Amino acid sequence: MPSPEAQDNELVGCFSGPLPEIRTMGLMQFDPVWAVREHVSPVCELLHVVAGAVDLVTPSGRFPAQAGDTLLVPSNTLHRDEFELGTDLSILFISFTWPCEEAYFRHVRPDATLAISSQRRVEIAGLFDQLRGDVAGPTAVDELVARARVLTVLLLFLRDALAAQTTNDAADGASPADRRHQALVAGAKAYLQKHLANAVTLDEIASHLGVSSYHLSHVFSRETSFSLYTFLTATRMDKAKALLREGRLNVSEVAYAVGYHDPSYFSRAFKDRCGCSPSVFATQSHDR
Repeated sequence: MPSPEAQDNELVGCFSGPLPEIRTMGLMQFDPVWAVREHVSPVCELLHVVAGAVDLVTPSGRFPAQAGDTLLVPSNTLHRDEFELGTDLSILFISFTWPCEEAYFRHVRPDATLAISSQRRVEIAGLFDQLRGDVAGPTAVDELVARARVLTVLLLFLRDALAAQTTNDAADGASPADRRHQALVAGAKAYLQKHLANAVTLDEIASHLGVSSYHLSHVFSRETSFSLYTFLTATRMDKAKALLREGRLNVSEVAYAVGYHDPSYFSRAFKDRCGCSPSVFATQSHDR
């Protein structure tokens, strides 16, 4: 097995080549026929869920995705796109060809977005927002920018996939204390995701996990390189952006749905983190 350094050099050498060649890109309302009919595409597909939910069904498994998630489909993959009829499903659909496809999909799963950090999800969601604006770009430079953004999205998924692989390899030889710390962080993240709409406190999470607040805070920061509060805020803002894109809730309702009981405070926090107010973000999302 090649060393991590050799593997990195091999991947960098491959991915430093041609940019992905975009064949089609745009918001798509899926035809119900694709939910029941298995089909194959000769190109790769990148599906970013803007609103609604869809399950990608392939011979290797079922991969569910909802607003804010992204699915990847290698070329010539037999699959179905299952979704509930009558629901508001909107997909930013990008098909592309890429010489690096085979090497890439040795490391990245179709549901790669589900394994990435909340902060990375926010970063990637921003790139998809920009890609939605690139759809109307008329010039060759606009097309080149869009291709570069698609490559950036793909490489961000790859970077997190490789990091997770390295973590898993290291965990095989981890000490019992390291395993306990990893389990503690995973438990804290799972609790936050489940209770996102509540005013969750550090003491509450620590009590649920049976540890002190100090210990939880210390372990979480050491294992993830950012604080529990930072993770919670990023997760809430990621969910808020997905809800605003769907357009079913007003700003106050979105605030309550992600754990902010003061809509004004939510709006300030959103603007500080995302660069614009929730209402402006919603308007820009719907205009694209």
